Amino acid sequence: MWPEHSVLYLNLDFQNIFKILSSDKLKNENPQTVWQVMHDWMNHDETKNRLTHFKILIIKCLQIESLQLQFVENNIFQSYIFRLLPLEFQKELTKFIKNLKLLLVCINKNNGLVQFYDPQHKSWHSSPVSLKLPIGKYEYQLALLGNMLYAFGGRVMGTQATNLMWSRDLSDPSSQWTARANMKQSRKQFCSVVLNDTIYALGGRGNNNEYSLRSCERYCSQLNEWSTVADMNSERSGASAAVINGCIYVAGGRMGLRVFKSVCKYCPETDTWREVAPMTTQREHFTLTPFAGRLWAIGGRGGGFQSLRSCESYDPVTDTWREEAPMKEVRWEHAAIEFNGKLYVAGGSKSVKRKFKRESFL
Repeated sequence: MWPEHSVLYLNLDFQNIFKILSSDKLKNENPQTVWQVMHDWMNHDETKNRLTHFKILIIKCLQIESLQLQFVENNIFQSYIFRLLPLEFQKELTKFIKNLKLLLVCINKNNGLVQFYDPQHKSWHSSPVSLKLPIGKYEYQLALLGNMLYAFGGRVMGTQATNLMWSRDLSDPSSQWTARANMKQSRKQFCSVVLNDTIYALGGRGNNNEYSLRSCERYCSQLNEWSTVADMNSERSGASAAVINGCIYVAGGRMGLRVFKSVCKYCPETDTWREVAPMTTQREHFTLTPFAGRLWAIGGRGGGFQSLRSCESYDPVTDTWREEAPMKEVRWEHAAIEFNGKLYVAGGSKSVKRKFKRESFL
């Protein structure tokens, strides 16, 4: 839409260009294209008065987290209009944008304190913004759609599970948590993924410590509505899920005292699940993370609550698993993410003691 028609928007005033760029219709637009339109609109003004709107357009309209850091540095920081900004403003905006591009965001689920990890300088930074949640203190899930952070499910009192969902706009430091539609099923110890701008809640456990669930549901943010999808082939709690090649994979977990190796694959086009090759190791409370075209199962706990440092990866093309280099330490309930060709693992538990160290795999 934009490249061939962007000239039509060059003469719009700020209110109208902001309305267009921040509209829901552009959520799926390539953020590089959105940046180009913003750039051309500001550059079109010979008086350069439009530069006063630079920051608000960046914060509210551009999905910085979806851009590669190299694009940000080469196309935003090196742009002509950026260098026209006052030097102090350039420094402030550079710091803000780079904070959005920091690798790991760790949220303390007890007090809501946020820490960012900077891979370039190998350092952690505390954020002045608290994200203390108004819902479950434990075992809830977080999902990010654009600049909107969603928190849902979890355990609130004792063994009581909840179906509550809240959201908060991360682009606005003054924003507050806002209640959203409740899930159809109260869940704790469940897993979740984002696929095609839709949040999926998968399995887990319900209220009163009942057995594991096989039910699944998905959330549409535009409609603020949850809807059920096909049940998994078996009940699972403490499982892990990931998306690769447009499909959802759910691996491991437990039912009662039995810890699984099994893996199931969900196709959203047909709303069906099927079993794929199982892992070589039983795992629960581990991470399943896309990396280098494969799904990496990292750490967790095995049968008998044994903490693991072993890793294995799955090839979705050949439907096979292979052993990978183990972590330096055992850990479960940790976090893992791919960034710039490396796989990072942070936090989690060793036994009853928490470990907040970081590891990376190249």
